[in-house]
Amino acid sequence: MFSLRFFCLFFAMGFAFSAAAQNPVVTVDLDRLINETQIGRYLSFQMNEEAKSLQAEMNVIEADLSAEEDELIKKRETLDIEDFRVLAKAFDEKAVRLRQEQQAKIQAITEERSRRRQDLLRSFVPVLSQVMRNRGATVLLDRRSVVLDDRASVDITDVAIMIIDQNTTETDAATDLETPADPSVQE
Repeated sequence: MFSLRFFCLFFAMGFAFSAAAQNPVVTVDLDRLINETQIGRYLSFQMNEEAKSLQAEMNVIEADLSAEEDELIKKRETLDIEDFRVLAKAFDEKAVRLRQEQQAKIQAITEERSRRRQDLLRSFVPVLSQVMRNRGATVLLDRRSVVLDDRASVDITDVAIMIIDQNTTETDAATDLETPADPSVQE
């Protein structure tokens, strides 16, 4: 009886190992691909620098508007009420316009960040496809979309990061995120 249980357990384990070796489903952590590859870190650095620059510009505008408002308040005591209303209305319109312009710039940076992220992920497709083929997989899932994984799908994130970094040059990082060089590097 013991040998029959042992045989069944051994057979089941062998089947599980065989299935894992040729698992048709692999997963990848897309956030890690962006945050941990050299080109992804460069992209993040570049976008953060643009955001910092915009924030500095916004700080200057806010300081200028605050100083202008203080001057307007001082003038209130010496100006005729109608003259003051004209100046106050012009100031309000200027403040609203400048804030709308800054909001449009924030929106543009947000959209550009999203576009660059998508371009970067598209540039990783040849590497991910190659790793999938090497693993005998037919399906690639974003790790975040996996709710339950009872077959121990194979996560290829570390391998993909290594291959992308090996095949990405400084030129790739500085240009429009060209596809990394020949992704046929062996795992």
